[in-house]
Amino acid sequence: MIRRPYLSGLALLMNEFVLSRKAADTWSATYSDNLHNFDKYCFDNFPKQSELVEGMLAWCNPRDSENGNSCRVRTTCVWNFVDYLRELGMTTIQSKRQKYVKDLSFAPHLFTDEELDQFFVECDRVCLAKRERNKTLSTRLSALEIPVFFRLLRSAGLRTCEARWLNISDIDFTTGVVSVRKSKGGAQHRIVLHQSMLGLLNKYIESLSRLMPRSALLFPDAKSHPHDPRWEFYNFRDIWSRVSSEPARAYDFRHLYATQNIEAMEGIGCEMNGQLMFLARSMGHSSPAMTCAYFHYIPVLHDKVEKCSGDSFKNLLQNQSCHGKD
Repeated sequence: MIRRPYLSGLALLMNEFVLSRKAADTWSATYSDNLHNFDKYCFDNFPKQSELVEGMLAWCNPRDSENGNSCRVRTTCVWNFVDYLRELGMTTIQSKRQKYVKDLSFAPHLFTDEELDQFFVECDRVCLAKRERNKTLSTRLSALEIPVFFRLLRSAGLRTCEARWLNISDIDFTTGVVSVRKSKGGAQHRIVLHQSMLGLLNKYIESLSRLMPRSALLFPDAKSHPHDPRWEFYNFRDIWSRVSSEPARAYDFRHLYATQNIEAMEGIGCEMNGQLMFLARSMGHSSPAMTCAYFHYIPVLHDKVEKCSGDSFKNLLQNQSCHGKD
């Protein structure tokens, strides 16, 4: 049942598109809001038009009030809808997505070993104190989840949203293979957990099953829903502030994962293609070019690869921005 119907002549096609996205588990409230806004624009300006025409997509043009990536966020769902219709042979219109504008105001923090050790000591201490002070289900859940959540980010290089959206069934607790079925842009991929992380998750699941016996999510909130980004942001900031005054985010664990894996490739000469492809796949990158962007944070290795590959490596890095945000 569709609680909020589409009104334009494209309504039937939009309903089918939404159903296909939901079936692939790649639908969100943000997508829904933006598609409804586009639908209203079509209804107001093309009331009798039942096929997609170029003029409708003027809604996707950047607005004077938009800056950074706000236009890209607003229009992504509509361009996905255009792609869907083109795949069905119902339009020949090509996507004209806004390029991702890289935010140069925040450089990822590359944690030192000492900072990591201190972070997880503080993480465990803070969560233990929370559990002792407050016995509500929400607090007990967070106290259990937070140490495992941040260790998983550090160990596996997941995007923070991927970790928040994981289901217990996505993890093979025998092999350690994690199927990341819900990700940014629907890019499904797999990772293999280190044995120490797999062991921790096995113990965690035993404790979680006592608190939330019916939860399908790996990190549920008290209502069995995924945590929103504010949960991870607040808890990371609270713990990190006890370690350092340097700016950092939970997402920086992913940057650390990438750079450490790339650094481990040093010494293998120019035979990096296979290793880079494996790393790109495990991180859910649509192209190895996105993975190569991390070479900027490893100057010695960056210079070495550039010396071996010349302009081809420079071109790869320059084209990375066309592939979107990591």
